[in-house]
Order: sequence, then C-alpha cells, then structure tokens
Amino acid sequence: MVGVVFCRSNTRDIQGGPSGEFMPIIGGYSLEHHVEGESRWLDAPALRLELAKELADLQQDEAWRSTGHSAKTLVKYSDLRVVLIALKPGACLSEHRTLGQISLQTLQGRVRVKVANEVVDLPAGALLALAASVPHDVEAVEQSALLLTISLPAPTESGTTTR
Repeated sequence: MVGVVFCRSNTRDIQGGPSGEFMPIIGGYSLEHHVEGESRWLDAPALRLELAKELADLQQDEAWRSTGHSAKTLVKYSDLRVVLIALKPGACLSEHRTLGQISLQTLQGRVRVKVANEVVDLPAGALLALAASVPHDVEAVEQSALLLTISLPAPTESGTTTR
C-alpha cells in the first residue's frame, strides 16, 4: 500500500506537531490555545476549533445558568459567521430572522424549529437550511448544542450589502 501525504508542504504541515498531532496552518489561530482576557482572532486565515471544549465553556457561562441558553461566535468573516449555541431543555429562541442564509446543525440533543406553520424536528446529526429573512424560532426538546452558520451578503465598497 502506498502512503498518502495529506496537505504537506515546506511551510504548511497540518500534522506538524511534535507527536504528529493536528496543528493549525501557519498564520492560523486555534481557540484551544486562547488565553482568557485576550482578544480572540475570529477572522484568521485558518481556524481550528475544539467544539466539545467550546461547548463545555458555554455551559459554564452565566447566561447558560440564568436563561437556559448561551451562544459564542466562533468564526467571524465579513460574509460568514459560525456560532455555537447551547440550550437547556425547554429553552426557546423566539421568532427571529437573519439577513443571510443559514444552516442549523444539531450537534447534540434535539430541537424543534418552527418555520411558517411547520415544525421541523432536528435530532443530533440533522441539518436545516433556511433562505435569508425566513422567520423561525427554536425550542430545545432536550439539552442541545447547535452549530449555526450564517452566509451574509458580501459587503460592497460603499459598505452596503449586495443582496
């Protein structure tokens, strides 16, 4: 069997750690090594995230304890956002809409999303995509973790959006 080298070059060695562990691409940023109190670099050219650790941190947050839900923006480019959301059973995000198209992926638990007059069940592993400006609300059936991805309209030179 012939070995396959994955994403290797002289300057970008994905498996470049001392014991072969995954390392961020040079010029990237890993929230795993973030120091509390320092600014997070959410628009780095390459980001590596440990979602289990980020979720555990969210579930220690005061908002999680007091309101039953908490969220953290993990990626923030001009036209893309990735947000991790933690919800306790029964927690609701009341009807809202977004400027961009979204996908909502259930990482853990089960949620219900109301879209128009339909209720969509999203168990762990399911994904729902919605067009921009579609009103929806979210309710956690059980303790849940969601990954929200928002594709925003690209900004123009004047600062307005293209959609």
